[in-house]
Amino acid sequence: MNEHECMSQEERIHRVGALCSKAVTLMVMAEKESARNTFPGEVTAEIEKESQDDWISQGIVNYLKRFGCAGAREMVRYLDVKRTTCFRRLKDLREKGLIEARGHGRGVQYSVTAQAIINRR
Repeated sequence: MNEHECMSQEERIHRVGALCSKAVTLMVMAEKESARNTFPGEVTAEIEKESQDDWISQGIVNYLKRFGCAGAREMVRYLDVKRTTCFRRLKDLREKGLIEARGHGRGVQYSVTAQAIINRR
């Protein structure tokens, strides 16, 4: 008899949940690492010129390009940065015209503008 046969259904569900959680954590860590590294063609030229080491702005733009739109709370969790740091970078990117915001308050959703996509080329 193997170890799975002697486990209750609840124990198996708990174990699968733990494995899924670990897999998601590893995926997020890999995404964060890739956000910190500059990928040619993935990061807008304007951001790349201004700051080679600003992985937070690069991560925000890459995240929005990948998922379309997102709230600040999602990006804070994704990049694992402080809330004020994320909001500062979002404000800078909006002022540069690279991202746009829709909505107000906690419901603000950010997305990449056409200018950011054109600058990428």
